[in-house]
Amino acid sequence: MGRTTTRAFVAVVGGLAVLGSAAGLPAASAETAVVVDRQYTYQALGTLGGTGGWSEPAASNGAGTVVGTSNGHAYRFRAGVLTDLGDGLPGPGGESSARGVNLSGVVVGQSHVDGVNPPHAVRWTNGVMTDLGTGYGSGSGSAARGINDDGTVVGVRYASQSSPTRAVVWRGGRIIDLGSLGGTTTSPWSTLSEAHAVNNAGQVVGAALPKEGYPLHGFIWANGVMRDLGGLGGTVEATVALGINGIGSVVGFSQAKNGETHGFLWTNGAMRDLGVLGPDFTYRSSQAAGINDAGVVVGSARVSGAAYGYSVGTVWRNGVLTDLNSVVNVPSGRRIRHAMDVDNKGVIVALSCEIRYCEDSGHTDRTVILRPVG
Repeated sequence: MGRTTTRAFVAVVGGLAVLGSAAGLPAASAETAVVVDRQYTYQALGTLGGTGGWSEPAASNGAGTVVGTSNGHAYRFRAGVLTDLGDGLPGPGGESSARGVNLSGVVVGQSHVDGVNPPHAVRWTNGVMTDLGTGYGSGSGSAARGINDDGTVVGVRYASQSSPTRAVVWRGGRIIDLGSLGGTTTSPWSTLSEAHAVNNAGQVVGAALPKEGYPLHGFIWANGVMRDLGGLGGTVEATVALGINGIGSVVGFSQAKNGETHGFLWTNGAMRDLGVLGPDFTYRSSQAAGINDAGVVVGSARVSGAAYGYSVGTVWRNGVLTDLNSVVNVPSGRRIRHAMDVDNKGVIVALSCEIRYCEDSGHTDRTVILRPVG
């Protein structure tokens, strides 16, 4: 049904939909009990359709609302209730995903809007879905990936299934194309630019093609100007900015000089390597996905273990990168494998999995909320 949002959150980052138009479902599952540990409580949300299937989070708004995707549909978790936000098709078969939510509870993401075209960027306000459009004609698609408190939405669009992806902003009824860092491409299925997040100052972050060509470089965009964030010294793999806080600090991932992909923190024009976990091995890596105004960063790291290692959710604070599994009483048999977002209260939304299936298809993935103790 078109170029749909993948379940992977970029580098980490689906199922047939079970229709339900904004139906409230209790967040019940076998692991919903809140477990208290030294530093965080652990709460696992249910899935749309009961205890089976999967769910993964995307963002939280700092006021108790979490959004993401479960069993192929966008969900909103608020006041203890998991709600299916539905999709734009009149019958079964459509899919949707939620990627951002603002303080007012407005949700953005992507959904099928008819049975012909690729998915479009959409906004849900009080459970009602609005198509944000593409700015192109029939056969085009788009996806929203973030929203700020004044309703500015960021994401991507493409003129056709195989056309290059372009970063855009939806604001005041207009679609603003952000262009690139000087690069151009007409190659099928390529990326010219992509926008991932926006703060309340209207600063947008993502990745774009530089004048010299691939790989992509991370950028921050404000007032019509796109700035290259630089990198950690590698020259082969892309640098991608995934998150930005209220004061303009940016996080994402970049290739380091040793060839590994590492999470980074960019502040005031300087990029800091956030490091990796575990001993040196071939597939070691990390990425940073979210940051709050206090500078707490969350993401994931690939550590040694199986043949290619395995992923664990991480939190970086005061210069120290920590495996979240070491500071949370995770239920037996499960692992926190990625942290997506952190709010200004320090509450983290993350993804857990059944350990024996963690590196598999993701069918045991669950959204979890980690709240600081004390």
